[in-house]
Amino acid sequence: MYDKYGQNVAFTAVFSTKSLKKSEVKAFANEYQFTLPFVIDRKHKLVERYDARTTPEVVLLNAQGQEVYRGAVDNQFFGLGKYRPKTTEFYLQNALEALVSGKPIVPARTEAVGCLINRKKSS
Repeated sequence: MYDKYGQNVAFTAVFSTKSLKKSEVKAFANEYQFTLPFVIDRKHKLVERYDARTTPEVVLLNAQGQEVYRGAVDNQFFGLGKYRPKTTEFYLQNALEALVSGKPIVPARTEAVGCLINRKKSS
């Protein structure tokens, strides 16, 4: 998706594990041919700003910075450790296509399946 939409959409992968080292992310990127720009959000500034709850979770913003899609990349996983043999819904790809085409994004929200982000308690 980055290769297809990267000219029109800014992508940033956010790694929210506080103890993660940059070298670990680079090794991950090399192993999985992961080419997205990334940040390590140790202080959870982006996690808090975008109210991220799950990893992986997508937050797609329009050019005005308004959230237009939130949720899963696709429907491959339907529970922790539970996945379909074949992905049938491509939520992020469809949302990106609608965004760059100026069409409504439907659905605008799906449930992200993954590990909960260990967020600090609000006071």
